Amino acid sequence: MPQTQISCPRCRQIIAANVEQLFDVTYEPAAKQRLLSGQSNHARCPHCGYDGRLATPVVYHDNTAGAGAVDRETAPDDLGGCAVGIDQTE
Repeated sequence: MPQTQISCPRCRQIIAANVEQLFDVTYEPAAKQRLLSGQSNHARCPHCGYDGRLATPVVYHDNTAGAGAVDRETAPDDLGGCAVGIDQTE
């Protein structure tokens, strides 16, 4: 996964971090484990020592379970209030 330049949540210095927002386990089953284990959206700041999770919106999709969800805590306002959805396709 390519690294993204972000501001450190603590000191606001620019740092590189792996930011993953789409977890589509239909195409990449390992994505579920990365999300549940906390491996994704984690940053370490060499300036202030911050070491923790990043607050970023995520989308989780599992076509085999017919479910999709967006994190309500960090969902962007442009979702029009629709923060969680269930795909009922058969």
